[in-house]
This record gives sequence, structure tokens and C-alpha cells, in this order.
Amino acid sequence: MKDSIVFTFLTSVIETSVQRKGKPDKRRNKWRSILALCQKNDRLEVSAFYLLYEKSDSSLLKEATSEIAAIASHIKVMPVAIEFKKAHHFPSVYLTLYDYFDRFKFKTESRRYYFLLGRHQILPQIALFKLADSSVFPGKFIHAESGQQRSSHTEFHVVDPDLSSADWFNAKFNSSTKDAIRYLKLAIDTKNDSYNEVVKRLEKIALKTSSPILLTGAEGVGKSELASRLFSLKQQRGLIEGKLVQVNCATLAGDNGLMSLFGRVDTRSGNPSTQDSLVNQANKGMLILDEISALPINAQETILQALEQGSILPLGSTTRVASVFQLIVTSRQSLGDLVCQEKFHSALYAKLSLWSFHLPSLSQRVEDFESHLVHLFKQLEKKQGKHIRFHADAKAAYLQFAVSSVAAWSGNFRDLETSVTRMTVLAKSGIIDKPLVDAEISLLTQQWSTIETSPASASAIKLSDYLSPAAASTIDDFDIPQLKHVIWVCQQSRSAADAGRRLFNHSRVQKRSSNDTSRLARYLSKFDLQFQDICDKDLQVNQKNGEKSDNMNNY
Repeated sequence: MKDSIVFTFLTSVIETSVQRKGKPDKRRNKWRSILALCQKNDRLEVSAFYLLYEKSDSSLLKEATSEIAAIASHIKVMPVAIEFKKAHHFPSVYLTLYDYFDRFKFKTESRRYYFLLGRHQILPQIALFKLADSSVFPGKFIHAESGQQRSSHTEFHVVDPDLSSADWFNAKFNSSTKDAIRYLKLAIDTKNDSYNEVVKRLEKIALKTSSPILLTGAEGVGKSELASRLFSLKQQRGLIEGKLVQVNCATLAGDNGLMSLFGRVDTRSGNPSTQDSLVNQANKGMLILDEISALPINAQETILQALEQGSILPLGSTTRVASVFQLIVTSRQSLGDLVCQEKFHSALYAKLSLWSFHLPSLSQRVEDFESHLVHLFKQLEKKQGKHIRFHADAKAAYLQFAVSSVAAWSGNFRDLETSVTRMTVLAKSGIIDKPLVDAEISLLTQQWSTIETSPASASAIKLSDYLSPAAASTIDDFDIPQLKHVIWVCQQSRSAADAGRRLFNHSRVQKRSSNDTSRLARYLSKFDLQFQDICDKDLQVNQKNGEKSDNMNNY
């Protein structure tokens, strides 16, 4: 028969038996579930008790341990110190219990697990039932019921935690998750699979960990906005105490920039002065470092130490100052490539890679274009205080251009916002007509023709994400920049034919019969690649980054 392992909360509300001044000790007549279960151990065969206690109940723990030993010396007592940051806030209670049981090494093949429920523990019980229902806690519950007299025997009932039929319960948790995802997406009904997968995993991870998060993607894809909304979401759920500090690392050049980030030694007193430093302001909150690749290597080392040690070393100081925060960083460059070039701290990159998410560009999300267009119009109407309408033919022309291969959208959503803003300002009587759209399309085409976006964007591509180990180890240096450019064009194109037309834009004209799709396929086959592999890569990368979160169930 399997041994039984029992968990329970040890609280003064339930288990107290400390003698009060001037009153006799009545603990032997007091119904106490833990001791009662030890006495009725014949059916369950309890071999170990895990007592979850708060530090304020340390004296009670000592007493309970000695009394259990007196009644059932063969039962092993395992004290577990646990602290709820907000005991009356359900997300805080749930996450605290989740973190503990998620790390616990259960051995279900040789042991049975139970949780002894106590009175006055409504929030923990709800959290525990959800953890059991999602198999984070692979056990059942024991409900203790005393006789009509306190001194009479105690009955114990095993409760099955199956909540599969509790539709109201699961509906509430599913609704909470959907609301969080909708909030992160600015209430925009997005349809792009890659982007939706990113947001879904971000919501799951951000609410369950305070580990660093890395957001990558081209300029203007919404990395900074998404990062700040992650903070707001955690703040709404009561999962973060401090405030949000967000800074672009490009503004931190030189000693003055680093002093504003980390603080400095007070020249008058000689003591570290971090009161106004950005890191100090982010203590117990969140620090968002946009474009972290612009941060000097020595500053990256300081950030790494802050993450690992919970303290920083102000400039010119030998005394460390405590600072604990959640870090979210953004980058439009491949940090992995920068590590190879010794331009980024390898240990910090390893730390940031734990949770890494890539946001697709606007041209890769053509199915979301119209939804974002509607969202922008609502924002601008509110800002400008006037109603704006699109003539049907004008809207159709703009959407057709926007999703075509001609539209580069090199600035991504910044380009879109600029374009829509310009049209709303120029619209007569708030009406955007076809001539206005034609003029806007002409202007955008002219602007994009003067910007060489491909090299910068292509250089950020990491070939190891696309090539097999064998292909990556044999590729010539000569082929690297060309292949990166081809991959980048494929990412921006709607089909293999579209990519072929853009890549072979001059030579195809000179051929009597041009099969651009076939030419592209032959080129990619040299590296064991296919067009569809490249198109699916963003989704695959995000799934890979979120593999560890598959074991974390939504609550």
C-alpha cells in the first residue's frame, strides 16, 4: 500500500493550544484536526506531514511538532515556511501556492498525496482546488468533521477535487485569461497566428514569474507598448508593488547617463546616492530597458549583478545598494549575433533568453491590418474631437495598397499611424475620399523608395534559427549576407511568387518565361530550406520559447 503524504496549513486560528494567563490549558479537550488525523492513522497510513506555516506562527510550529511526535513518532514532520504577500488577494495566494507545488517533486507511483483542509481558509482552498484540477497538485483533499462535542471523535472525508463539471468555475478562470489577453492586445481583434501566440504565452508567463523577459522585433512593431501593458496587467492583479520605470538605452550614453541609471557616490558624504537613480525608482517594480543593445558592456554587467544579487554598485562606490525589480528589455537587433561579435554580454543574454518573444512586423500581419486601421481611427477621433469617415472606394484602395508587396511599412505601426493621422488632418469635413488616399499612397511610395530598409533588417536575422546544424556549419561567408537578405524578403512577402518577383526584379524581365517561384525554390534548396519553413519560423520560435510554459495551466 502506498504511503500517504499530507499537507496542511498550520495557523493560530485553527491549531492554537497555547495556555493563556490565568486559564487552564484545555488543549486536550480542543478538537484539532492535525492531531486527530495522527490518531486515526490506521486507514490513511500517514508517513509525513508537511506543515505550511507563516513566520509569525513559529512558536506554534514548535509546539505542534512536539505533540505530533508524542502521539505518532513514526510520522515525519516537514515544516514549510510560506508567506503570502497579500493574504486577502486571490492572485497572490494562488501564485504563492502554485510556485511551491510546481517545484515540489511528487512521486505518485509510490505515494498518495492529500491536503487537510481547515476552517477560515477560503481563498487558499479555492486556489488549491484549481491547482488539483490542473494537476499541479496531484492529490485529493481531506475534510475533517468533529462530533457534536469537542471531545468526541473526528470523522475524516476524502474529497475528490475534480472540477471538470464545475462549468461556472472554469468559465470564470477562462474569462479572466481572455480579458488579460484582450487587454494586452489593446482590445484589437487580431487574427495573425504568430502574434496571437506571442500574446497568449506572454500573458501566461508574465502573471506567473518575475523573471526577465526579452521582446524582439523590428522598429515600430509595438515592443515598448506591449512591455508597459504587461506592467499595468500585473499591477491590476496586485502582483507588483513598485512603479514602472521605462527608458531607452540610447539616451544613457556617457557617464551622466549611467549615473542616472545606477546612481553615484555623493561627493560630500562619500556615501552611495541612488535616491534618484532609475534602478532605485524601479525597486519592487518593473524596469523596462528599450533597445538594450545600446547599453555599454560595463552597464550590462551591472544589470546582470542586479538580477542575480538583488543589488547594484553605484558609480564610484564600493558599497552595494539593494534593488529588486522585474526586468523587461526590447531589442530590434539580434542579441545572439551581438554576443558572437563580443558587443553584448553573453551571461546577460543567457539570463534574458529564458523568456524571449519575437513580434512579427506589420507586413507579416496583413490579416490584422483592417482591425488596426479601425483602432487608429477610434483613437484619432477621440484625440481630434471629430467624426471621421472613409468613403468605401477610398478604404478599399488603401487596404489593397497596404497589404500589397509595394507597401514596405519599414516603420511598421509608426508608419501606419503617421499615414492615418495625415489623412484625418487633411480630410475635408472629416471625410477621407479616393483622391486623398491616392495622394497618400503616392507619398508613402516615394518615402519608402528613398529608405534602404533591407540591409539593417536582414542583418538582424540569425541564420542558426533557420538552418540545420549541418548547413550552418558549412555555409560560406560569401553566402551569409545574401541568404539573410533572401530570408528577410520572404518574411515580408505574401507568397513565394511575390518573394521571387521582388528578388529577381530585373533579371525576370529579360527572360522569355520567368518562373520566379521555381528559381527561389532552387536557391533555398541549396541550404535545405523552403519558403513555407521561413514563413512559419516566427510561430515556431515563439512556440519553442514557450515550451516550458506548457506545463503551467491558466487559472
